[in-house]
Amino acid sequence: MFNSNFIDNILVLSPILIILMGLLIWLINYLAYRKRFFASLHYKLLSIRVPKEGNMEKSGEDHRKIAEIISASEQIISSLSQYKKPIAFEITSPIGSKEIMFYVACPKKEQEYIKKIITAFYPFAEVREATDYSIFAPQNHTVGSYLTLEKPYGVPLKTYQNFENDPLNLIVNGLSNVQEGEGAAIQIILKPAGGYAKKKIIKDIGEARKGKNYNDLFKKAPLFDPKVFIKDMTSVSEEEKKFKDMKPVDETLVKNMEAKASTPLFEVNVRLVVSSSDKFHANFVLGHLESGFAEIAMPNMNSFKIKKVSHFALTNFVFKYVYRLFETKNEMVLNSSEINTI
Repeated sequence: MFNSNFIDNILVLSPILIILMGLLIWLINYLAYRKRFFASLHYKLLSIRVPKEGNMEKSGEDHRKIAEIISASEQIISSLSQYKKPIAFEITSPIGSKEIMFYVACPKKEQEYIKKIITAFYPFAEVREATDYSIFAPQNHTVGSYLTLEKPYGVPLKTYQNFENDPLNLIVNGLSNVQEGEGAAIQIILKPAGGYAKKKIIKDIGEARKGKNYNDLFKKAPLFDPKVFIKDMTSVSEEEKKFKDMKPVDETLVKNMEAKASTPLFEVNVRLVVSSSDKFHANFVLGHLESGFAEIAMPNMNSFKIKKVSHFALTNFVFKYVYRLFETKNEMVLNSSEINTI
């Protein structure tokens, strides 16, 4: 038995222990953040230029050519599933340029490895070391947003296999609204997801095969559900209970979740950033970028949700964009097909 003095001492120390635990967690997070920041200083930027014609010859095969190019792009992403460090892909319209540029940022000592991966699947691509660009100007207003998932990550998005045309056009068209003196960028930072992600999806697939639907798997149950309470108060035989619990399998949900788990999974940040001297036009361009991603939605499955960056959080958001810092708070888990679609 604990005496009263011991209990009193514990009660006195509890707030102190909570504060110390909070400080320890903050210190661990700070050191991890500091490590990522200094690692980002050693990243190199590579520009990627793919000729419009590439090595394509017959003009009547446009759809097949697009499918081949996108498929090659997915293979590049899949090949990065064994690469442990974050890599940033950026589609941007920099200040002072009328071109839409494609970049990849990776650790300096591994830039040749990344070049080889890209040129292995795009032999006609020109991959060069580039100086960093800017989308900002001193007097410009900056606006931004994150992409997150509307539903849990086990529920898939619509992918390029379900598009008749190149889905990238939907997104890049938003950058075509950028005017002189303005800049905009789409930044995608990815790193392989841990084994937890696939295990979670496989577990949910197993539950779905037992007859659980979307609500059973993903909806949070209320603390008190009158229906469940009444059901528990009603006694039924085991055979009757088993019969009542039998539900038809949602084959569409199972099929789509299996497709999600069948290719490599990544933890992903997506940032949209726009800079303009006209705040209204900055929001106009950002809105067009966001609407391009709205098309990447699978009926009755998943879609992107836009998370606007507030004025107070903007400085931190821009800092993380400039230094290409991955952040767990706004991550999504996507597979290589879903990443390739954006």
